[in-house]
Amino acid sequence: MINFNTMAELIDMAAEKDLPIHEIVIAREMHDTQRSKDEILAGMQTNWQVMQASIERGIKNQEHSVSGLTGGDSKRLFDYRQQGYMGEQVLAAAAYAVGISEVNAVMGPDRGLSDGRFLRNRAGSALCSP
Repeated sequence: MINFNTMAELIDMAAEKDLPIHEIVIAREMHDTQRSKDEILAGMQTNWQVMQASIERGIKNQEHSVSGLTGGDSKRLFDYRQQGYMGEQVLAAAAYAVGISEVNAVMGPDRGLSDGRFLRNRAGSALCSP
């Protein structure tokens, strides 16, 4: 079993086994989920695509959550990124993070991927529904 609880333990384990950190983390995920490396990498790709779609939707839309507490901030941040004193990259990163959060809060019908797949948790349950 691959067990670590801190970054220091992970770094030590990688040095001990002469492996890159990501290989240790993937091996632990394989053990914990009983999935193959290919399945884990495919899941990571799906998660990445969902996050990218959420970023794109978040920085273009001004949708608001049902409560009205969130929505539109990502687009405002993204539009302001060249004028802010923090720098374009910092404000773009903040806009992306807020965009993902806002799309999650809106729970819109197209939160999944264009081909109908959805982000899933470790147990394989959809985290969002069509």
